[in-house]
Amino acid sequence: MHHVDVIVDTTLRLQLAARFGVKLDSGIEKIDQPCSRLDIIGPASFEPHELRSGEPTVDEQIQGADIIDGLSFVQLHHVLYFKETMGREKDVPDVALIHAYLGTAEHVRSLMEQSRT
Repeated sequence: MHHVDVIVDTTLRLQLAARFGVKLDSGIEKIDQPCSRLDIIGPASFEPHELRSGEPTVDEQIQGADIIDGLSFVQLHHVLYFKETMGREKDVPDVALIHAYLGTAEHVRSLMEQSRT
């Protein structure tokens, strides 16, 4: 794993900002913590950003997270939305992989539904 983005609610973001401070990186406010492979962002990280139609809020991403082995993960369709919207070259392999996975997952769901009928 090369890099992890962690989203936190407003309360935790304020606590972390008080402890570590904040930095501005490509227009996004992040917690200025010492680990270079970790970015911590919260609802205020994108202000005064206006949400685009269909764009999930940080709170929606947290509330709708998938729980895997007891850990919370932003749903892949949200990750895909942001990676496609940002249009960064470094995200192209991730976008292709997510599309392939989601297509395969949808196919498996379809087969399972067919087997129930």
